Amino acid sequence: MMVKTCIDLVSIDNIDWEHIAARIKLYDYYKSVGREYSGESYRDLVRSLTQEGKYSSRFAEYSDDELIEAGNAIAKERDKEYRYTTIHSLTKRYLMKGVELPQEMYLSVALFIALAEKKEDRITYAIKLYHACASGEISLPTPTLLNARTNFSQLSSCFKINVDDDLRGIYHSIEDMAQISKYGGGIGSYLGHIRAKGSAIRGVKGASGGVIPWTKVINDTGVAVNQLGARLGAISVTLDVWHLDIYDFLDMQTETGDIRSKAFDIFPAISVPDLFMKRVEQDGEWTLFDPHTIEALY
Repeated sequence: MMVKTCIDLVSIDNIDWEHIAARIKLYDYYKSVGREYSGESYRDLVRSLTQEGKYSSRFAEYSDDELIEAGNAIAKERDKEYRYTTIHSLTKRYLMKGVELPQEMYLSVALFIALAEKKEDRITYAIKLYHACASGEISLPTPTLLNARTNFSQLSSCFKINVDDDLRGIYHSIEDMAQISKYGGGIGSYLGHIRAKGSAIRGVKGASGGVIPWTKVINDTGVAVNQLGARLGAISVTLDVWHLDIYDFLDMQTETGDIRSKAFDIFPAISVPDLFMKRVEQDGEWTLFDPHTIEALY
């Protein structure tokens, strides 16, 4: 209630209430963890979480002395520099709740990334990287903050998938999207290969349902498979501007029409090739050609 009251008091003329809210929330989180920053405390934390399987087994490559050295490098005063939105985001999404302190998270991420360096240089690189991240000089993406230091070390943010025009290929792509989203990745999917609504399937005319039904499945997959509970899946769906389903695609997030054809949780995008932007002559007049007159290309 104290935090909410402070946030409600924030105004253009007085933004200091945000800092007060951040401090209250931070101290409340400190209380839930029940310990303070120190080299020995950090070493014990890493050893405990590694044994429990919450931290990567590769942390065993660091000696106790190295972990204490790294822990002693923690700049605990940085916690007090963060605004309320930062503290709220860290405690809600990125920290192992009730276990990690904010600076310990940044240090663990840095130590994990530094494992790729030569053994004699790891601690030096890790401490430099920690200070850069904790001070905001480097802003790490969600998958890195979530996964670096864990046994699920998928650190990449973005993936691209081309969905094939057959049932097995479509569902295989959707499964890939679910697995990527499971570990915090965002996805850009291209649906231009899928035949338009009313196209023939195995010689049966008018059998295809088009792009929209598959877009809805992708939409629901992104909602169902969230990114480790940190946020909903982030999936972009791209269709060519000349695809015959483009009008239905453009209508997919409007509030009119059949609600069952809507997909509000994906990010639609349109691919516009250079050729489309060329004007073509039709009946003696120059005009941009319509997707339904695609034969003008030929």
